[in-house]
Amino acid sequence: MLTLLPFYVQAQARADTTKSNSLAGKAFRLGRSYITTHKKDTVINESSVEVNKVYRGKIIRHIYLEHIALERSIYDSTKRTKKIVATLANAFHGTTKESIVRQHLFIKEDDPLNPEKLSNNERYIRDLDFILDCRIVVVPLPDESDSVDVSVITRDVFSLGIRVGGSPTAPLFGIYDANLAGLGQRLEFIGVLDGTQRPTFTSAAYYRKSSVFGSLANVEFGYTQLNTGVSFGDEPEYAYYVRATRPLVSPYSRIAGGLEFSNNWSHNLDQEPDSAFLRYDYKVSDIWLGYNFGVKRNISNRKRLFLAVRFFDGAYLDRPDQVPYDDVIKYNSASAVLGELTFYKQDFYRTRYVFGFGRTEDVPYGLSLSYSLGYLDQLDTRRPYSAVKFRYSVANRKGNFYGSPLIPVLAPPEKNGLTARFSFLPQRPLCLRYTSSVESIQYPRQRKQNKTATF
Repeated sequence: MLTLLPFYVQAQARADTTKSNSLAGKAFRLGRSYITTHKKDTVINESSVEVNKVYRGKIIRHIYLEHIALERSIYDSTKRTKKIVATLANAFHGTTKESIVRQHLFIKEDDPLNPEKLSNNERYIRDLDFILDCRIVVVPLPDESDSVDVSVITRDVFSLGIRVGGSPTAPLFGIYDANLAGLGQRLEFIGVLDGTQRPTFTSAAYYRKSSVFGSLANVEFGYTQLNTGVSFGDEPEYAYYVRATRPLVSPYSRIAGGLEFSNNWSHNLDQEPDSAFLRYDYKVSDIWLGYNFGVKRNISNRKRLFLAVRFFDGAYLDRPDQVPYDDVIKYNSASAVLGELTFYKQDFYRTRYVFGFGRTEDVPYGLSLSYSLGYLDQLDTRRPYSAVKFRYSVANRKGNFYGSPLIPVLAPPEKNGLTARFSFLPQRPLCLRYTSSVESIQYPRQRKQNKTATF
């Protein structure tokens, strides 16, 4: 009997593996059917959590990862890319590593399944700039009623790209890899050739890593000669900076925050005379941190309070020499401390063909109400800041979406654009993603004209 025991154990292990592979394959086929579309598809709006509510509270046994290759079109499941094109695409494209996808998961094995959290994770992965689409499929186990398996199905974006723009006299070109080596890192270079300025060629380079070590925090480094930094002044500016952000990826996340440190200085690209050119140099330190209250409420309760604080310091190392600019607000050092308390409730409808051409889309609905309070210290004057903001959107049963813009119920009057410049919460729906501009690379700003000393 003891002699036969090892053979029995091996046979049982093979049976379990075959069963797991069968379940994973079933989940992959189901997820692929969700992601791929057909010519006869129509617009279908569905709650992003409703389909998985029956599995709430079940233990997640295994999380499988599956990948749809580039040669398969998600827009028509019957269509495949020509072999030579697919071969070339795969040769230059770095397929996302399995470990990188796992670094973007905040659902875990052996945890009770939360349909809302699972839906948030699916949406978070789908929003990554190197992922075209994602579905997370729950597969019930026939002989284990208290457990389920989960399959994460992703389809990459072809990561290489070029940018062309500018004007006939100042053409712009760029090249980027949104998923360098399949490691969730973006590398981009942009150049502008303008014969009217000195130097005639200016450029910018950016590097960003998504979810460093699985922390869900993004880090970006950049150097620019294209006036794409914070750019407070009127002259073309060079800058180098480092940014880090951890967005509030889900109502069940506790901490969000961000920081940015940069050095910015004007550069005389137009070869203006010294009497007209504004020579300045400043550093910016910008740090914010937020805490999400209510994450331990009943799973179906999505009402939350989010408290955020921000410290900003813009210190001039060198200011314009021209006397009329001595008291101009934007050419003087400033510091600010701000706080904001936000009540929000947000959900999403999963749909297609609203903004794109078949790609799965997430349309938010709900409400948010925010109160901001703080002070700004500039020109030897400390001034208070206070504002109340409200946003509301709704989706009806017919699949129509209605929303209001951000409404400033109470806000201080602007003075030379100062309050607008220091409004630190980005205008994203319901404040669920407190991110800076890390998610988008900017084009060079329009050259500023008609410099005036406004007091």
